[in-house]
Amino acid sequence: MKKGLFIYLMTSAICLANVNVDTVQKSNKSEKYTYNFQYPKVTFKGKEIALNKEVENIVNQNINGLVKDSQKNPYKDMPYEGESIYKEYKNNFGVTSILDMTYIYTGGNHGTTGLMSYNILNSTGKVLTFNDIFKPGTKKFLEREIIKAIKNNVKTLGDESPYFKEMSTRTTDIDNAVFFFRGNDLVIRYQEYAIAPHSSGTPEFEFSKEMLKDYLKI
Repeated sequence: MKKGLFIYLMTSAICLANVNVDTVQKSNKSEKYTYNFQYPKVTFKGKEIALNKEVENIVNQNINGLVKDSQKNPYKDMPYEGESIYKEYKNNFGVTSILDMTYIYTGGNHGTTGLMSYNILNSTGKVLTFNDIFKPGTKKFLEREIIKAIKNNVKTLGDESPYFKEMSTRTTDIDNAVFFFRGNDLVIRYQEYAIAPHSSGTPEFEFSKEMLKDYLKI
């Protein structure tokens, strides 16, 4: 029994070691703007995957847009800002999950934060889509559970609830969210303003592996 467990743990470690995540950084500053973008570079068995080019293109687009918009910045003491950070999550799904958070400020009371997530299968290095991971019907199941949780929260907390009070103002379609795996859970995290005001940030919902067992393909 102990020998079998040891072999399982060794195999799991090998699969995880196939995928490696390093950090790339691009930063610059002037009177009109400042930016610091830190983003992931993923390798599978020592080789870069195609996802890296996609991520770098997004970062470059954000930088170019910020620099261009900053030329209209009328305030020398309030430079426009761009920043991104990411976090890699260990989990029990055989997947390397990455959550990328990008903050952009181009004037006004506050900036905006956008989310992106990437899920890479440890055994093959494939970047997985939602449909690669989940069976048909999963999306409706998740949305139904999320709507239920929000309604219960609003009913219980009333004006203290972090969510928009009216159903018509909430966009609970998970296409307005990102998903990643953390520990033993699937996490659905919504973009700013999708289901809640700016003050509530980017709310998230967790679903355990046990709860998802009938919906998983991986």
